[in-house]
Amino acid sequence: MPSRPARICACGHRVPSGQRCACQQARERDRPSARQRGYDTGFEKAAKAFLADPGHERCACGKPAVLVRHKISIRKRPDLRMDRSNWLPGCRSCNARDARADQRDPGVVADFGPGGRDRSGQQREKISNPTSFFASEPDSGGKAR
Repeated sequence: MPSRPARICACGHRVPSGQRCACQQARERDRPSARQRGYDTGFEKAAKAFLADPGHERCACGKPAVLVRHKISIRKRPDLRMDRSNWLPGCRSCNARDARADQRDPGVVADFGPGGRDRSGQQREKISNPTSFFASEPDSGGKAR
């Protein structure tokens, strides 16, 4: 029976298919539980009620909302964890994207919802010609480098 090939972990080690790298195991071991991070029964009940409210059925991307996301990261403002004005209905993929962005730059809002507006309502900058954004200036031959 064929098996999947080994993969390369972000740390650079070769990891057999279906196994976790030692660095991944260490990160999981060091991470506090959901309860320790503040997602207790009270939060779960409040989040379920929030998602049941009209207008909270869908994430900004259009997928069905299955969890509550925070407008302002709770890493930056833990006091806003239970503040419903800081909540957004969300899907798992958007929540994961926000978490990655928050790990890179804590507290920065990374989500752009419908209409190209960020969570604060500001219109994001649009690039008129995306290919020209990545092109270099022409060299003496008139062609892009």
